[in-house]
Amino acid sequence: MKPHEQRRYARTARRFRDKLERRAYRIVRGRLLGFVQRITSAVRTIDQSLWLSSVDSWIGENEHLQMLSDVYEAVGPLAAHNEFNLVRSRIVAGLKRENPLFDLRYFSRRWKRLMMAILGNPETADRVTKITETTRKQIREALSDAINQQLDIRKTAKLIAERVGGTILRSRALLIARTETTRAANLAAEMGAAETGIELNKLWIATADTRTRTEHRKMIGKKPIPVDEKFVVGGKKMKHPGDPAGGPENVINCRCTVSYVPVMRNGMPVPRADSSPAGAAGILSRIGGAVVGFGAAIADLFKHDQTTVNNDGE
Repeated sequence: MKPHEQRRYARTARRFRDKLERRAYRIVRGRLLGFVQRITSAVRTIDQSLWLSSVDSWIGENEHLQMLSDVYEAVGPLAAHNEFNLVRSRIVAGLKRENPLFDLRYFSRRWKRLMMAILGNPETADRVTKITETTRKQIREALSDAINQQLDIRKTAKLIAERVGGTILRSRALLIARTETTRAANLAAEMGAAETGIELNKLWIATADTRTRTEHRKMIGKKPIPVDEKFVVGGKKMKHPGDPAGGPENVINCRCTVSYVPVMRNGMPVPRADSSPAGAAGILSRIGGAVVGFGAAIADLFKHDQTTVNNDGE
C-alpha cells in the first residue's frame, strides 16, 4: 500500500471508526449519566451520615463490566465484518469465499465467543476495577465537599452534577469510549481478516493531523509486517493500536487502526497454512498472550483514567 493509498484508507477508516466511537460513546455516557442520577436520588432518601459508606454499593463493578460488554457487542461484529469485506475486496478475483454465510450475523456469533473470553480474563477485571474506582472517587469527593460545606440536598445534587456530570462526564465518556473502541475494533478486525483463510500482512494506519502522536505519525509510510509480528511504536512493541503493552502514552485516546493486506503470489492470494487457526479460534488459541497477557500493562494504563481528555493524546 503506497503512502497516498494509506492516506486515503486512513480517511475512510477514520470515518468508520468515528461511527463505532459514536455508538460506544452513547453507551458509556448513558451508563455514567445513570450513576449521577442514581446518586442525586439516593442522597435525598438516606441520612447524610451514610452517604460516603454507601458509595461502593451504589456504584458496582458489575455495572462497569456490563458497560464494556455493551460497547464490545456494539463495536466488534461491525469491525470484523468491515475488515473481512476490505480484505476480500482487495483480492476478489482470487478469493473463493463468496459465501453468504459470511454476513454480519455470522460475525456477531463469532465475536460473542471471543468477547466472552475477553470479558472473563484478569486483564479486563483490572480494567473494570480502575474505571469503577475512578467513578467512586469522583462521587466521594463531591459528597465530602457537600458535607464539609453543609450544603442542603438541592445544592448537594447540583454539586454532584457539576463535579461528575456535564462537561466532565462527556469528556470521560469520550475517553473511555475511544479507548475501548480501539481495543475492541482492532481485535475484531483481526478476527474478520483471519476469516478469509489467507496469509496476511498488517499495516499500522495513523491519521496525518496535528492531533496524532508524533510516534504514531512516524508509522505513516511504513511497510506491512507479518500478521504475527509486533509493531515497534515509540520503542514499545504492540500487536495493534490499542494494545496496552504500548503503555498509556500510546493507548489513551489513540485513533489509529490496523489494516490487513493479503499476501499475493503470482497475482493470487496465498492460502494460510492449515496449522494456523483462523479468526476467533486463532485469537482464543493465544488467549494467554495477546489478550490475557496485557496484565500489568493494563493496570498501569487505567491508573491514568482521567476526567478530561488529555490534549497531548489523539
